Amino acid sequence: MRFIVPISLLCAACATTQPMVDVQGKDLDVTQLAGRWEGTYHGKDSGRSGTVTFDLIAGYRVAEGKVVMNALADPAHAQPLQVKFVEIEGRQVGGTISPYTDPACNCTVETKFVGRLTGRLIEGTFTTHPVGGTQEQGGTWSVSRKE
Repeated sequence: MRFIVPISLLCAACATTQPMVDVQGKDLDVTQLAGRWEGTYHGKDSGRSGTVTFDLIAGYRVAEGKVVMNALADPAHAQPLQVKFVEIEGRQVGGTISPYTDPACNCTVETKFVGRLTGRLIEGTFTTHPVGGTQEQGGTWSVSRKE
């Protein structure tokens, strides 16, 4: 009995650290995203780059998604960002990243992304802007299905 509580707390702590992503769309469309996706992004305006991962188990509408900012250019200062929402309609994919602090402006920013699914590849663009502001920065991203 004394082991049940610590194990339960450990499992609860692990569950809350997972970057869970709501996936919306028709069942047939969501099925196209099932699997493990890995890739990169490149900020045209910021010059930053990083990695993108996304995992969706077939039959589910909640996935794990993460972007790691500066993972390619400066691994020592890499910052994990959480994909917040993904929607798919046909072959069009879109979503948002949870607001985060941009190191360049030391301000909170929001990011939206769009892309197109072609076979085992999704390629797209993203835009980032300060919360309450209008100045935008953008870039490109791509992921490929690994499983």
